[in-house]
Amino acid sequence: MEVYNIFSNKWTSLPDMNLRRVWSAYAVVGKKIYVIAGGMVGKLYESVECFDTTTNSWASVCPMRERRCDARATACRGNIYVFGGFRRYECPSAMHGGNNIKFCGTEIYCSAQDSWQQVPRGHECLCTMTDTSQIFSVVRNGEEIWVVGDLDMGGRFECIRAYNVFSRTWRTISVTGPPNCRGYPCCMLHLPNHVIVNLLVKEK
Repeated sequence: MEVYNIFSNKWTSLPDMNLRRVWSAYAVVGKKIYVIAGGMVGKLYESVECFDTTTNSWASVCPMRERRCDARATACRGNIYVFGGFRRYECPSAMHGGNNIKFCGTEIYCSAQDSWQQVPRGHECLCTMTDTSQIFSVVRNGEEIWVVGDLDMGGRFECIRAYNVFSRTWRTISVTGPPNCRGYPCCMLHLPNHVIVNLLVKEK
């Protein structure tokens, strides 16, 4: 692990994770960085590690209910929300073998209680839980989390769905995405109204 200092323009080495992995999800709560699930060639993990930036040390926290790779995560009000990711039906821990891929459900981590809660299947309204769906990014917008990707709604695809962390309900933000783009990372940028108006005028 390395950290970049924006003032000195230099990189510094820090302690590595206890369990090295790729294809993980990441989120920040307070001064702690969480590395969630993922795996290595041939194996998936449900384990989660937390890096404390005040002590420069790693610690293992409560593992997820369902191991996965290539999920997306973000934090809101002290909780971490993990959406999607994939694993095999035949062998939940394996990355290879078999043809049936499972699209994993949403899980919520409470950092105060160090526990995971799995959203019940009956309340999972993000998209159809099949491998036809794929999540590219998740971003927080106030009390909502916007999930961006190719989201199969059962006969049609949508691009952005929003999850309200209080009501635990979903709504559609956008059906179509940017043209000729796929697998793109996203960020949330709040601009003043006059800047947005100027941009729209220039496009015309």
